[in-house]
Amino acid sequence: MFLSKVAKTISLVIGIVFALLGSSMIAMVLSGVVVEGGHDAAAFGTGMVLVALPFLIFPFSAHLARLLGVLLLLALAAVMLWLVFNPDFAAAYPAMYQVGAIAFGVLLTARVGLALRDKHTQP
Repeated sequence: MFLSKVAKTISLVIGIVFALLGSSMIAMVLSGVVVEGGHDAAAFGTGMVLVALPFLIFPFSAHLARLLGVLLLLALAAVMLWLVFNPDFAAAYPAMYQVGAIAFGVLLTARVGLALRDKHTQP
């Protein structure tokens, strides 16, 4: 019981930190402080706010937090695949990054599929 409350409190604190970091980055972009790389900073801020959501939801609903976490990982995998296969991607070894992005997407999809299959096959 005590460890559960501690875990929920730590999760809430981590979520608040991520949300504040993301929202402050978005506020800096909107206020005009960031001159170059505004799109990147806005994407970073939005990503941090999205990462904060499962941490903020966990103390209230573990099931919903798990669902949001899986959806967030799937979205991050899709964004990673899009970025790696973008024609403007400049890297020394682009094939290595592409293989890593594909492997992450496949492993994540397999893990979610196996978890759903086990959930539906158990009585």
